[in-house]
Amino acid sequence: MSDDFTSQIFAFLRQVFADKALHPTAFKLAFAISQYVNRKTRKAWPELPTLASAAGISKRTVIRLIEGLEANGHLPGRAAPSPRPEQVEHLSPQHQKR
Repeated sequence: MSDDFTSQIFAFLRQVFADKALHPTAFKLAFAISQYVNRKTRKAWPELPTLASAAGISKRTVIRLIEGLEANGHLPGRAAPSPRPEQVEHLSPQHQKR
């Protein structure tokens, strides 16, 4: 029996890896995001400093790369500003590129 959650995470990572329009560091960030995805909700709520530390990049780079992941359809856009500006909201790798 296959694990649907793990399959979705790998599909997300393969999708980002194959997108040559993204900076190569975007894959590293996508991997970091995938480590915080909740198995039940399929959402991740890591804070920017957490992602920056995990990927070994600056907060500014995290923001720029997330914008690229959103623009290329790998992550849904954030519907509302975060109540905590240091937190990335509603990242859901199950979102598939169209």
